[in-house]
Order: sequence, then structure tokens, then C-alpha cells
Amino acid sequence: MMQKPKTAQTLAMRPASFQDREHLQQAKERRDRIIAVYSTIYGIAKFVFIILMAYGVELDDAPSGIKFHIEQVEDQMAQDSTAQLLQTIEDLFYALHARLNIEITNVQLSESFQLDIHSKTGLMRQNGYLAVASAAGQYLPVPDHIKTIFQACKRLLTSEDICGILDQEIIRMHQAAYVQQAVEAYVANNKSRGYCHPDDVLGYRRHVEMVALDPSSPFARQWIGLNPIYKHAPGMVLATLSKKYIGFQKPINKNINNNSSSNHYEYAVAATTTATVMKKPTPTPTPTPTPLPTTTTIMKRQNSVTSSSTTSSSSSATLSTHRLLPERRRTEANREAAYAMLNSISVGEHRRLEGKRALRQYVRDQLCICFGYCSCARKCTLKSARACPCSARMSVICDVDIGHHGQQWLDEEGQEQQPVMDPRENFSKRCAQLACALFAGLCSVNKGTVMSFFEVYMEVKAGSEVFQQEVLAYREIMGEM
Repeated sequence: MMQKPKTAQTLAMRPASFQDREHLQQAKERRDRIIAVYSTIYGIAKFVFIILMAYGVELDDAPSGIKFHIEQVEDQMAQDSTAQLLQTIEDLFYALHARLNIEITNVQLSESFQLDIHSKTGLMRQNGYLAVASAAGQYLPVPDHIKTIFQACKRLLTSEDICGILDQEIIRMHQAAYVQQAVEAYVANNKSRGYCHPDDVLGYRRHVEMVALDPSSPFARQWIGLNPIYKHAPGMVLATLSKKYIGFQKPINKNINNNSSSNHYEYAVAATTTATVMKKPTPTPTPTPTPLPTTTTIMKRQNSVTSSSTTSSSSSATLSTHRLLPERRRTEANREAAYAMLNSISVGEHRRLEGKRALRQYVRDQLCICFGYCSCARKCTLKSARACPCSARMSVICDVDIGHHGQQWLDEEGQEQQPVMDPRENFSKRCAQLACALFAGLCSVNKGTVMSFFEVYMEVKAGSEVFQQEVLAYREIMGEM
């Protein structure tokens, strides 16, 4: 008789135990979703931060800026409380969304101003910043392309997976705080000089005032109604915020007709020599890649968050000059390039679609896996086993060491033990490298090729997934400490 109550008690406890496991599973899934959103928003913010720095924007630690909120998110990255994670990432989300709106508007304002060759020459003599911008123009994208990048970031940020409903009031609050801070900083910097209106060399400030005050202009129809802050912002402020993109705008030359370029690659002629390429692969000299000035830090591999004391990888300037692929790998590379020519696509796209190896292995062997719009795609396709100049950037994204066949992996300097870094600092630097690598890929577009919005969006989305892996690895490391 004493066994029946025990049996009844055991049966009564089983549903409770099952419910507890179900609740724990639901809580784990919810935490994973929050971490995924957390890492995606952080990755986009880090990417936008790198872009703004590349264009010479000085970002301070003001509470209305994204730099302040990025540091807050990094401080809370290993937090277990979902409520704290949501509160921290919500602040970054709204600040980032407001900044993207402002930068898209700034680019549109700069595009509405026609800059001819003579005006640009005179501008370089009077404005040192735009002179530097002109020198970097060969590396940084034009305003139309950077606007597409910002719009892709905004689309991913406002996707259904990231947010359901945007809080417009908070977005407007951040925009108003940013504009107010710009006004105060501008007045403080120019008040001591005795004037608040600098020389309007090209008439750009007058142009912005006319566009902002004209209710029938495309700018007013798109932005004034949705963002009342622009209606009350002085034209001087809008001109100051948007003038950084003028130096990267292509001057208008009326004697040259701009014909639309085709995105298709002319591999048909090269395909006629496919049989020769497959029979007799010819080794080709390795070209010296030209790194971006804004992405030189990404070419030196830093320690990954999974290992605080590892040796750094080689930079793009030290891509294997004595690179010697095994004969079997060279023959396979020639065959892949031949198939790509027959299908009129780049060899990188062929390896992504039908490659027999993982992408990490191609990067380790310095073989091209770039899309067709990359500036290296045509040469890497025609020269088959060519060392891809984007291998250093891809090695950062794929987190692999570039292989050196036929020579020692690291020299004596590279074999020295690196100092142990703080995990948080290491994580921040690693994510900055990923953001630089992602931006470098979007800058390395073949001349005459225009990337579609979908292509840019997929690049940004793929980059955000890499950030998510870094966040998960960092949380795992911090959980073990």
C-alpha cells in the first residue's frame, strides 16, 4: 500500500519535468534569436562606422552617435540577461537607423549638385579636405554606390527578422539630437573666427537651401514630410553634413557621352582557347595587389577571439611571391576556369556554385572566389591559377591562413609569440577587420560595372552572418573564463 502513493507521485511529477524542459528550450530559442538580432545590428553598425571613417567623418563619443552605442554594445556582448541585451541593442538600433537616414539624405543632396571639371579644380585649391577626397576617389565608391550600400544596410536593419515596428518618435529624437549637436559644434568652431558662414565657393550652400525650401523638389517630397527635422534645420547645417560626398562625385564633361555599361563579361572569345588551356596550363607571374588606404589594417591578420596568442597572417603586400601550387591543384584550377569561360561566368562564381572544394580551401590556396562584378574577376578567370589579389581580404572574412606551397609558412618575425590581448579588445579589432574587409569588397568593383541593389544587399547580409559567428565565439570564450 505504500508503493501506490509513490507511483502516483512519480506520475504527477513527469508532466512538470517535461514542461520545465519545454520552457527551458523555449527560453534558449528566444535567447538565440535575441543574440542573432544583437549580432546583426552590431555588425551593420560596425560596417557603417568603418564607412564613415573612410570618408573622413570624425565620430565622437556623444550619446547621440553610433560610436558611443557601439562601445556600449561591446561592453554588454557577454551579458546573459536578455532584458539587458534588448535594452542595449535597441539604443544602437535607433541611433543607427537615424544615422543611415541622415547619410542617405546627405548623399542625395550631394548628387543633386552638378560639379563640373573647372569648379572641381578650383575647389581643390581652396579646400584641403576635398583635395584629399579626390586623391582617395580611386579607392572609395562614388556617391550613387555608397547610397546603395547605405540603403542595403537600412533594408537589412528594418527587415522582419530584425524588427517588427519602428518607433518613429525615437528615430526622430536621435536625428534631432544629431542635427542639434552639429549646429552647436559648428557654431563653437567658427564663433571665435568672427563668422558663422564660411565661404560658399561653389554655391553649394545656396543650392541646398533652395532645394530644402522648395516643397516641389524631389528631396522635399521624400524627406520633409517623413522627417520634420529637415524642415527646420538651416541650410548651412545640411550643406555642412552633406558636403563630404561632393569630392567623390564624378565631374560632368559635356563632350563625353556616358554610355551604359554592360555587366556581362566577354568570356566568349577566351572560351575558344579552352582546349589549349586545359591541355597545357601555363604558370603566370603573381601580380602585386594594391591595398585600399582605408583597409590597410585588414591586410594584417589579428588574433581571433578563439585564440588570444597566435601568430599573425601575412598581408596583401606579402602574398606569396614564390607561390607554387601542386600540379594537381593547378590542373584543377585550369579546368575550373575553362568551365567558367564556357558558361560565360567568372571562375569565382563557378567555384561558389559547382566547386569541389570548400571556399576556405580556395582562399588558403589564393584562388579566386570573387563574384563577377569584382575588379579581379576577369583576370583570375583568364589566368586560371593566378593568385587572387583579394585573397588577403577573403582570408579575414573566412578566418583562414593563406597557404604558401613550396615554402615555409612564416618567417622568423611571424613566428614570434604575440602578446596576449584582452578578449574584448581583441573582439573589437577583429570585428573592425571584418567590417573593413566587407567594405573593401564593395569598393573592389570592376570599372564600368554597376552593382544592383540586390547584389549589394546580399553582400551586406552575408557579412552580417560572419559577425554573428564572431559574436557566438566571443560569448563562448567569455563564458569559459
